[in-house]
Order: sequence, then structure tokens, then C-alpha cells
Amino acid sequence: MPVQALQLEHAPTLDMSARETEHQDRLAELVRSRYAFVWRNLRRLGVPHAEVDDAVQEVFLTTGRRLPDIHPDSEGAFVFRVCEFVAMRVRRRFARRREVSDDALVDSIDPRKNPEQRAAESEAREALQAILDTMPDEYRSVFVLFEMEQLSTSEIAKTLDLPEGTVSSRIYRARRFFERAVQRQGKR
Repeated sequence: MPVQALQLEHAPTLDMSARETEHQDRLAELVRSRYAFVWRNLRRLGVPHAEVDDAVQEVFLTTGRRLPDIHPDSEGAFVFRVCEFVAMRVRRRFARRREVSDDALVDSIDPRKNPEQRAAESEAREALQAILDTMPDEYRSVFVLFEMEQLSTSEIAKTLDLPEGTVSSRIYRARRFFERAVQRQGKR
């Protein structure tokens, strides 16, 4: 279509471009400040290692589309909720494919540690991920935020839009689930 055929209902204004620039800057800052948080939590929420980068991109694309509606004080909560949603979709999609994950092969190697130490750490990470993969979603979210991200119960309540009492009880249940799973693994 020739450029002349395109007609805008409203002529672009300086105000519109300033808003778009502000939106772009805000999104860029959000990506810079939250990238590691998103990557870690997608992985902890059960996204296979090979799928994490695509899932991170999906989280930020979704966030970018909704950014004008998000209050700056609740960006972290919104991003985590999108992580939960994306992780759930990726896990479902991955389960339908019936492929075997190669997560065990992807672990990075720390040259300062000997092979036995690396193997023990790798086994511990795999065991933790296996437990997280079997943990119910409502427990996994609070467990990851409390135990791994070190958020307080009030911060988790705000992030997940839950009462603090509910968060506390889910943390308790998630810990019990985790302890029982560790005991079962120890008996094998």
C-alpha cells in the first residue's frame, strides 16, 4: 500500500511520541531490573531450561502490552503473576509434546569445584526442581517467593493478591510438602 494511501485519524503529536518514549523507557528499565528475577522464577515454576528464554520473552511482551495499566508500585507483583501464567502454559505445552527434557545436561560447570562437588550440586538442584515440579501451584508460588526470593509474608500477600493468613498457611503446607518429599527421596 502506498504511503499516500495511509491516512491517520489524528495527526501524530509531540505528546503522543513523548508517551510512547516514556512507555519504551519504562519497559526497558523493567527488563533491566527484573530480568534475573523473571528467569529464576520461571525456572523454579517448572519451565524446562530449554524453554526459559522464550518464556522470559513472553513475560516481557505481555507486560509491555499491559504496562500503561500497571501502577509502578505493583510492577513486581504483576510480573510475577505473568510468570505464573506463562509457566503454567509452557508446562502444559511441554507435557503435550511428550519430550524428555535435557535439563541435566544444561547445568553450567564451575571450574573452581571438583567433579564430585559439581555432581552433588547438580543432583541437589535436580532434586529441588523435581520437588518443585510436583508441588501444587498455590504452594509452589508462595514457597518460591518466601524461601528462595526471601520475600516477607506481607510482600507475598500483596504480590499474589491474597490475605496474609492464606499466605502463612500455604507457606506452612508448602514446607510440609517439601519436607515429606525430601524424606521420600532420602528413602530411595
